[in-house]
Amino acid sequence: MKRKDSGPLSPPGVMIYRSSRELFRQLEPDMLKALLLAMLDYDGTGDGPETEDPMLALAWAVMRERLDRDRENYEDICMNNRYNRFLREALRYYPRESCPNYEDWYELSEHGSLTAAKTLTRLKER
Repeated sequence: MKRKDSGPLSPPGVMIYRSSRELFRQLEPDMLKALLLAMLDYDGTGDGPETEDPMLALAWAVMRERLDRDRENYEDICMNNRYNRFLREALRYYPRESCPNYEDWYELSEHGSLTAAKTLTRLKER
């Protein structure tokens, strides 16, 4: 599965968890190197490794799941931060009850892609 290219919501890197230590310990040095490089490549391009080695394929499956979960969590945090920035700006002009909730803001801001100023302009035009 190919992910979208790295963009403004892309994390700055990958997280290596202590819980992965035993998995890494079981890999030969060349396999560990291949896995770590695959993680970085996947984070940047969405391309995973093509391997015939069952141990590396298993390790990759575990790490890919973690990378995907981390990316989703990062994107959620970024979107919540965008909404909160919008809300701070909107509260300068509107009472709280007139400000859109997260779901309405998400649609109004074209899935969080518009600036707070552009989204406020759209809100005013409603």
